[in-house]
Amino acid sequence: MTEERGQLYKMRDKHPRFETLDTDYGVLIGARRNAEEDSYYWRITQFLMPFHTIIPPYGKDPVFSGHAWVPMDDESTMALCFSYHPTRRLAERELSMLREGRKGEEGLHPTVNAFVAPRLVPGDDDWRMRLNMGNDYEVDWMAQRVTRFSGLPGIWPQDGAMQEGMGAIYDRTQEHLGASDTGIIRMRRRLIRAAKALRDEGIAPRGVTAAEEYRVRSAALVLPRETPWVAGSAPFRAITPGVNYDAA
Repeated sequence: MTEERGQLYKMRDKHPRFETLDTDYGVLIGARRNAEEDSYYWRITQFLMPFHTIIPPYGKDPVFSGHAWVPMDDESTMALCFSYHPTRRLAERELSMLREGRKGEEGLHPTVNAFVAPRLVPGDDDWRMRLNMGNDYEVDWMAQRVTRFSGLPGIWPQDGAMQEGMGAIYDRTQEHLGASDTGIIRMRRRLIRAAKALRDEGIAPRGVTAAEEYRVRSAALVLPRETPWVAGSAPFRAITPGVNYDAA
């Protein structure tokens, strides 16, 4: 499948149905869209305990990407984005897109121009984002009217605005979660169970002690409508050294 085909399915069906299940290493999240009359388009995300995610790829011989959401304290998280190809080094065109973005917009990774220099204070070498709450992430209201529904310059600024806009610790009693939030709900329950197991029994999350369980991938594929998505996607989610697959 080409990247364009996967994007076409997403554009045609803007109301995916989400299904989730617990795995030994975390949570599996499947988003189902209509493809052709006899098939569904599935985008499958991996959540690996305690804080890694791998998002679905696109296109032929795809690059995979994900995040490590590393807790720094009770109110701060460092989000580390990674991209890799299973069988080779990233090509220069792929690296260029990571460094420079696409068509002047930020991508999944912050570009080289997305940071401000460290503050020159001894012992303080934090890197700060140029696009932040203080400048409304440089929202472009005209762009919102004519090109981008959010008006924000790319993928991570949109995500960052949503995440940081909630505040450090949000009052969850004010949430109104829906069907599209099933992945969030299941991940929270899994994290809460893991935190209680560590506190009460001294049991560390599986990813801390069983690194071999990280040998999984995300997936994007078209399956016949009668095929269960977990079984149908299993060969694409398993890692075979030296082998990549074409995503939808």
